[in-house]
Amino acid sequence: MINMRCRLVVPLLLAGFAATACAVQPQPPNILLILADDMGYSDMGCMGSEINTPNLDTLAKDGILFTQAYNTAKCYPTRASLLTGVYFQQTDRDFNHTSTIGEVLRPAGYNTFWSGKHHANFDPRTRGFDRFYGFLGGAINCWNPGEKAAPGGKTPAMLSGGGYK
Repeated sequence: MINMRCRLVVPLLLAGFAATACAVQPQPPNILLILADDMGYSDMGCMGSEINTPNLDTLAKDGILFTQAYNTAKCYPTRASLLTGVYFQQTDRDFNHTSTIGEVLRPAGYNTFWSGKHHANFDPRTRGFDRFYGFLGGAINCWNPGEKAAPGGKTPAMLSGGGYK
């Protein structure tokens, strides 16, 4: 009788352990953080704009909208707060006293990429971002965005791996 029970129980236990060992681990969610300078609260279709923004609307529908925050008249303090999670007064131009979102996400297994204007005193690749393609300065020629030239016609220095100083 005991032998018969062992023949039934042992395979069931082994099957249970095998199923547990083969269970798929949940993947962490993808994160796409978009910060747009000079964009109004209702400039996206999903927020009531008369302008159609279907791709942004899809991202908003399938993701999370960040609708309550403090911002400043200048873009750099707002960006610094969003990237560090602290009030701007608690950061400095180099973020020496805090971690960036890239420095938190990279050790958690995320690939991090920064694209766009940076406007700080450091290269994002030294503060948790695997790749950077953008502009390190505070302003860019918006009248001829295809021209990569600084005021006075000087061509900006290219960073290794992409991006402009």
